[in-house]
Formats: sequence, structure tokens, C-alpha cells
Amino acid sequence: MPVLKDASTVDLEEYFSKLRKISEKALSEEEQKFSRFKSMKFVEARYLGQSYDIQIPYRKNNFRTVEKEFNLRHKELYGYSSQDKVEIVNVKLRVVIPSKKPELSKKWQGHQDHKLLKKTNNRTEGKRRRAWFSNRYYEALVFERDELSIGIAGEGPCIIEEYDSTAVINPNWLWKVDGYGNLILNWMRKEKWRTR
Repeated sequence: MPVLKDASTVDLEEYFSKLRKISEKALSEEEQKFSRFKSMKFVEARYLGQSYDIQIPYRKNNFRTVEKEFNLRHKELYGYSSQDKVEIVNVKLRVVIPSKKPELSKKWQGHQDHKLLKKTNNRTEGKRRRAWFSNRYYEALVFERDELSIGIAGEGPCIIEEYDSTAVINPNWLWKVDGYGNLILNWMRKEKWRTR
């Protein structure tokens, strides 16, 4: 699409119609056929002479509306709008295919037999490592993430390791594995921490 320095006489719907046909063709070639989809129209615009553009939703085939939306968005982002001419740099069509919302299962598969872990006096025990937290060293508990089952809980300082990430739990923080396998952290007040 050429840069439109004066889009007031141009029918943008023509460009969107071409994009919609391209989308329909691409979706028809997919293995799974998508008979229904929703499309959303956007234009990328800028003030004449600027080197950066802003994407805004396109609602009507009316350049004055595009200018108004652009000025509002520019002011929102940069704190000012201008009387300069607005040019349209690009048109975009976003295709959304409706699908069923996935159902989350609370049957997260952690190890149910705790060879590494055991609960004693409300504390979760595991292997330990000397680690730096909050300006000093601690003997921190270290856990393997895939060995933590639903409901298992503990407190910082500790380290929870897994294949692609590490959770570092600072002192004054509690952690628990929820029913979906998420690691939930809660901050403890310092007075509570000292009395534990």
C-alpha cells in the first residue's frame, strides 16, 4: 500500500477487502477448516514527516475519524497532539478464530511420594545450599519443582529449581503449590517472620 498523504478521497475499504480475501484463502488452505472468523481493522498513521507511526482501530470509512482517533492516541502516548497533516502508512486486518475456552484441570502431576520432601513441625524439609539473600548468606532449602505436589508449602529463604527456570524465594515469603500446579507466593510481615 502506498503512503497516503491525503486519504480523504481514498476508499480504505478497498484495501481491507483485499486483506479479507487473502485471509479467507489462507484459512481455507488450513488442515482444519475455519468457516467462521471475526476480523478487526487497523490503520497505522503518523504526522507528515514523522518516522514512527501509531496503530489505531479503524471504524468507519471516514478520514476525519481516522485523524481524530490518531490525534487522541498521540496525545495519550506523548502528551500532545498537532495540527500537522496525518498520513496513513499501512492498513492491517487481524483475524480472530473463535475457539472453545480450555478447561483447566486440578490434576496437576507432581510426584505424590515425597522422597526428597517430608513435613515436620509445619516446615518442609529438603536439601540445603548456601545462598545470598537480602545482603547476607543463608543455608537455603533447595527443591526440584517437579517433585512438589499439590498443597506442599514452605517458606523462604529457599530455591525452587526446574528445567527452564529457578524461583528464588526470599526471607519473609511463604510459598505453596496450588491445585493447578502454580507456585503461589505470599509476603509475611517481619514481626511474624521473627517469631517463626
